[in-house]
Amino acid sequence: LDSGPWAVDHLDEAESVVVSAGDRRMTVVAGRQIVTAERLEVLAIGLDDLPEDGAALGATIDRVNDDGAFPVVPWGFGKWSGARGAIVRELIRTSRPGRFCVGDNGGRPAAGVRPRLFDTAEARNIPVIPGSDPLPFPDQEERAGTYGFVMPQALDPRRPAHALKEWLRGLRTSPLAFGQLESLPRFLRAQVGMQMRRFRS
Repeated sequence: LDSGPWAVDHLDEAESVVVSAGDRRMTVVAGRQIVTAERLEVLAIGLDDLPEDGAALGATIDRVNDDGAFPVVPWGFGKWSGARGAIVRELIRTSRPGRFCVGDNGGRPAAGVRPRLFDTAEARNIPVIPGSDPLPFPDQEERAGTYGFVMPQALDPRRPAHALKEWLRGLRTSPLAFGQLESLPRFLRAQVGMQMRRFRS
């Protein structure tokens, strides 16, 4: 893999590296996206392996935890409504804090209503973790890293993935978020683009 002008520093764990160019320095923690049997997604924070798709939502979350990673169930347009929304609601209702977090998405329209399941999760001490999640279109390149959360403490410089996972596991309230959600025109354009992409494939 060509890292271009970036130098890569390997750390004391396989799940993270530090990349630097001049005085610019960034810690990168591995993560995987898993598609469940219900066509929902689970993000595995700090997982370096390639997991298999297709297991049930609860089983996928348990497997991610068993593998030493931390699971996040992200919001997705249309995915938290109807039968799938009921599955997420039941997962939240029956889960203990620290088993997983739910994820907000910087691509969510700012003009829309905050998903009710965020409030349901927070009432059960299951935090909402924001992230940018840009889509695979040229105008989305600059969205990466524009929506996220602030940690009140520094990560272990040699084992940042481990420190991040432990912090998430102990979190009981949603962290401070930064950035802005998507404008309605850009959100609609992105959703049309995703539907066309699926149709062509």
